[in-house]
Amino acid sequence: MSNPISREDLLRQEVVENTEFLRDDEGGRDVNNLVISKGLPIGDVLLAGFVENEDNGDQYGLLVVEDGQCVVFELDRYGAEKRWERVDDLSFLDDEFSTASVAVAMKRSGDVPSVE
Repeated sequence: MSNPISREDLLRQEVVENTEFLRDDEGGRDVNNLVISKGLPIGDVLLAGFVENEDNGDQYGLLVVEDGQCVVFELDRYGAEKRWERVDDLSFLDDEFSTASVAVAMKRSGDVPSVE
């Protein structure tokens, strides 16, 4: 009998997949460009959550940057920055992005997916 996958493992896997999207997927190019424009090394940033509005094409998400700091971002459909805001209240973030606490713990422990 196999062991069930824990909720934390599922959330961690979501962070890994989102981060790979940020680094390697053409669809994540606008977010990638935003991170680089802020002077952050792409290999040190986790994409904890990402939403694309199907109606207007805006993109919205949560990044975990230096020392586990969280940033909520929003881009318009053309990739222009609409919002870049550091957020300290993880309870707010966990309500919106269930991966927030897991992503912060990953960052603080150095458990960051490697750049290939």
